[in-house]
Amino acid sequence: MAGPGDAVSFAEVNDLVQQIVKSARAHQIYDASNPVYHRFISNLKEALAKVFTRVSEVRFELSDDSMVWEGQAVAAGEGKENLAFLFFRDGVRSVTFLPGFEDEVEAFLGMVHRGRHGSRDSEDLITLLWEADFQSFRYDYVDQLAQGLEIPESHGGTLEAVPYEMLSVDVQAPAENAEAAEAAVDESAPPSSMGAIPPVTAMDGIVRPSDFNETLYFLDEAEMRILQREVRKEMERDAKTDVLNALFDRIEDGSPERQEEILDILCQLLPSLLSRGDMVTASRLLVELRALLERSDLPPELRARADTLFDDLSRVESLNQLVRALEDGALQPGTQELGIFFMHLRPSALPTLLAATWKSHVPELRTRMEAGLDAVGRAHPAEVLRMLDAPEPEVAAAAAGLAARLGLEQSTPGLSRLMTRDEPEVRLAAVEAAISLHTGQSMSAAQAGLEDGDREVRMAAAKGLAKYRFQPSRARVEQVIRDRITKESDRTERVLFFEAYAQIGGADAVAYLDSVLNARGLMGSKYTAELRACAARALALIATPAAKEALSKASSDKEIVVRTEVSRALRQESPKP
Repeated sequence: MAGPGDAVSFAEVNDLVQQIVKSARAHQIYDASNPVYHRFISNLKEALAKVFTRVSEVRFELSDDSMVWEGQAVAAGEGKENLAFLFFRDGVRSVTFLPGFEDEVEAFLGMVHRGRHGSRDSEDLITLLWEADFQSFRYDYVDQLAQGLEIPESHGGTLEAVPYEMLSVDVQAPAENAEAAEAAVDESAPPSSMGAIPPVTAMDGIVRPSDFNETLYFLDEAEMRILQREVRKEMERDAKTDVLNALFDRIEDGSPERQEEILDILCQLLPSLLSRGDMVTASRLLVELRALLERSDLPPELRARADTLFDDLSRVESLNQLVRALEDGALQPGTQELGIFFMHLRPSALPTLLAATWKSHVPELRTRMEAGLDAVGRAHPAEVLRMLDAPEPEVAAAAAGLAARLGLEQSTPGLSRLMTRDEPEVRLAAVEAAISLHTGQSMSAAQAGLEDGDREVRMAAAKGLAKYRFQPSRARVEQVIRDRITKESDRTERVLFFEAYAQIGGADAVAYLDSVLNARGLMGSKYTAELRACAARALALIATPAAKEALSKASSDKEIVVRTEVSRALRQESPKP
C-alpha cells in the first residue's frame, strides 16, 4: 500500500465496491452494446483509476456476507447477489485489485456472471479464476474439502497378511460345492431386510458372486414400463411453469419477509428470461404478477415494488434493447405472446413502440408488433389519440394506423390535422387511416388527399374513395381531373383517377367522360389520345346504355390507342392495368 499521506478513505473504498456490484448487475441485465451498460463500466473504470493514483493495491479479506478492508466491513450486495458470498462460497478468502485492473473489468464481470449462474460442478469460481489468468487481480483460497478437518495420525498398528488360500478358495472350490451353494438359495424366499441381497450360504463361510444374483429380485417388465412412464413424464414436465406457480402460491399466503424475497426473485427472473429469448414464460410471469396485484392485499411498500417492475420494462432503454433483440432474431415470440407482453407495458411505452414498428424492415415482425400494439392501444385509447399530434413523424404515422385498426372514430380530427403536416409519409398514413375507418366524417376528411402535392397521397385518396364508391366526392374528383390530372400527372395516375371517377360517379359520370372521349373542335380534340383512352377505360366500367353509346361514337377514331380501348370496352374485355 502507499504511504499514509496517500491512503484512500473508507468512503472511497465503499464507493468502489458499490460500483463493482452495480456493474456486475448491469452485466447480467443489459446487452453488451447497451449504452446503460457502457455507462456503468465507464464509471467503474474511473473509480478504479482514481483509487490507483494513490495506492498500489486494494486488498479485501472475505467473509460470507462482506468484504473487509483494513478491519472495516464493506457491504457487497444483498442476498444471492452478494459478491463476498459468491467468492467465499467457493473457497476464496481474500482478493486484491492491482493497477491495470481497469483493462480487465469486463472479463472479470463475465467471470462473475458465469460463476453465479453456471453449473457448480463444472464452473466453480476457482476454476474460472484459474482459466481467466488475470494479471491485475490476486486471490487466496482454501480447499473447502479439507478445511476444518482433522487428519488422523498413525498409531503404529501392523497389518496382517491374508492367507492365499482364503483368496483363492472360490476359484479352487469343487464344482459340487459351488452347485450346492447355489442350490442353498431358496428362490421362492422373499428378499432380506437389506434389499435384494440373498442370505450368505453357510457351507464354508465364503461369500461368492453367485450369492448376489440380481435377477431374482430385479424389476419385472410391467414395473419397468411404469418406471419409464414416470421418468418420461418428469422429463416432459414444464418445470418453469411449476416453479412460477409455486412462487405465486407462496407469495399470497406468506409473511412480508417471504413476499419480499419472492418479489426479489421475480425481479431478477424476468430480465433473465428475456435475455434467454423465453418470451412465453416472461409473458406468463407478467400476467400472474398483474393478477396478484389486483386480487391480493400486499403491503403498500411491496405493491409499489412490484409496480416498479412494470415501470422498468417500459423505460426507453429497456424497450430499445427489446426491439433490437426482436430485429436481430434473438427473440422470436409468437403474435399472442408479444401482444400479452406489450399489454402489460405502461402507456409511456407507446411512442417508442410506435416508432419501432414504423421503422421495422421485417414484414413478419412488423405484423406481429402491430398486433401487440393493438393490445396496448385497446387498453389506452386516449394515449393513442394523443400520439396523433406527436412531433416525431414516425410516431404520428404509426399512431394513425393504430387508430384505424382499433376503429377509433374520434380520431378523425387528429387525422385531418395530420393531412396538413409537411411529411408526405405522415399525410399518406393519415389518408389511409381515414379511409380504413370508413365513416362519413373520415371519408370526407380523406378528400383532402385528392389535391395533395405528393403523387402517392393523391393516388391513395382516389383509390380509397373509389373502393367505397363515396358519392359525395364525385365533384371533387372531377375537379382534380380537370385542374391537375389532365395536365401534370403520369399515365398511371391518370388511369387511376379516371377509373376512380367512373366507380364513384356511376351513371352521373358518363356526361363528363363522353365530353373527354368525343370532344371535337376546329383543330380537333383538345384532349390527348392518352386522356381519351383513359376516358374509354372509365366508360367500360360504367357499362350503361349511355356509356355504350358514347363509346360507339368513338369506334372509328383516327387514333389507334383510342380505337383499341373503345373496341375492348365494347366487347366488355377487362382492360390491362
